Amino acid sequence: MANYTFNIWKQVKYAGDIYGPWPIWPPKDPIFHRPSLFQTNPLRHLVNSHIFGEIKRNAIVGTTNNDKGVFELIDSSVGIEKFSEALMCSSAVPALFPY
Repeated sequence: MANYTFNIWKQVKYAGDIYGPWPIWPPKDPIFHRPSLFQTNPLRHLVNSHIFGEIKRNAIVGTTNNDKGVFELIDSSVGIEKFSEALMCSSAVPALFPY
């Protein structure tokens, strides 16, 4: 599993493979009208296309529940969509990258 993940990340060549600007830049008010300064559609595409054809073994990701402000562990038994969202949330940086 570690080799598989490592090989996926070796395919990332530059920052644009992970994040990019919003289509309209600069946003008039990025903090209040956009969830972040950058969008992470390239990362979401990478996660969904390479990792989630089918979850074959249990995986766990740690993330902070934004509503409760507490750390949570989410395992792959929640399903592909929710687990993918948890992975994206775990990589979010407030104000820079969306959750």
